[in-house]
Amino acid sequence: MSTLEPKSGGRNLLVDEVYAAIKDAIQTMTLAPGVALVESRLAAQLNVSKTPIREALGRLAQEGLTEAAAFRGYRVTKFTGADVRSIMELRSVLEGLAARRACKAMPEEALELLARTTSLAEQERERENWSSVSILVHQVHNLIHENCGDARLTTMIGVLDGQFERARFAMPVTSFRLVKSVQEHSLLSLAIQTRNGHLAESIMRDHLVALIDKIDLDAALRQTDIKRTSLAEIARNRPLSKSGQTGVC
Repeated sequence: MSTLEPKSGGRNLLVDEVYAAIKDAIQTMTLAPGVALVESRLAAQLNVSKTPIREALGRLAQEGLTEAAAFRGYRVTKFTGADVRSIMELRSVLEGLAARRACKAMPEEALELLARTTSLAEQERERENWSSVSILVHQVHNLIHENCGDARLTTMIGVLDGQFERARFAMPVTSFRLVKSVQEHSLLSLAIQTRNGHLAESIMRDHLVALIDKIDLDAALRQTDIKRTSLAEIARNRPLSKSGQTGVC
């Protein structure tokens, strides 16, 4: 597939594919913070008209990944260490609330999946399979968001997590941090399984804040090795739904 073309889903699917390609390029910093997003240039790269580009950029603006630029359409939202800290502090509050609510709302089958996921993370930690560890601990967060019993809260967390993806791509992750992360997620899982809402909320908040307390966030973002992949290449090689994310939570 050399270009993006509508399939059985017609126009809506085309917009989704354009949206996914541009979003992925922003999150991996292929499109760097502050870069102007010229509709005609993006349309030429993806071999589509300007209409799906315009709709995709509007959707991304609602998620905080693009912003209006005076007389120039859109640009990629700028991203600093202060932005990362703000996102993480907001995540700590919202995800802490989600963890507390999940203690009441999470059904038994989801609790069992949560226990299996944290157990797998512990096994992968013993094998020092850090990529799998990263994916599994991120899945723990997703299980909690999706089973907190509040769709509005789940959506808000999803928006912040999408904004944080650029930091996840840039921030250094050490094996020591991942070992500690597995321990924290195991404690979090146990608190939810025992329906201890206040403890689950406290563990989640402390976990997320600890991720950024000792990192020079601006330096990490500056040192990011940006891979200048074309949008068309991203559209060809990346599925609309990612199988898993790596890096810090």
